[in-house]
Amino acid sequence: MKEYKYVLFDLDGTLTDPKEGITKSVAYALESYGIHVDNLDSLSKFIGPPLRDSFVEYYGFSEDEAENAVAKFREYFRPRGIYENKMFEGVDKMLEKVAKLVSQATDLPAISVASRNMGATVKRFE
Repeated sequence: MKEYKYVLFDLDGTLTDPKEGITKSVAYALESYGIHVDNLDSLSKFIGPPLRDSFVEYYGFSEDEAENAVAKFREYFRPRGIYENKMFEGVDKMLEKVAKLVSQATDLPAISVASRNMGATVKRFE
């Protein structure tokens, strides 16, 4: 069996469900334009594609409006929305098993879960 020094996972959509934080952030941005959304599930289509494109496609925003909407999105997402991610069931146990395998092979701490948006480690598995 080949030994690996690193194991990388994508966070959003792989380890965690970003739906709540993203849809609330989109709703916040839309509110700044006077658009109220009652059903956050209807904003799930914003998960994945570039935000600017989604504001243009789904709400007919101009490029400038879409740029401003992305800024509003981030205004909510950075301090709150990013923390509304929920780890998928079983992921914590899987990461602990992977960490144990990697640390046994390398004698190094195995996994740090972090986000470029948070600038800090969320949890370290050793």
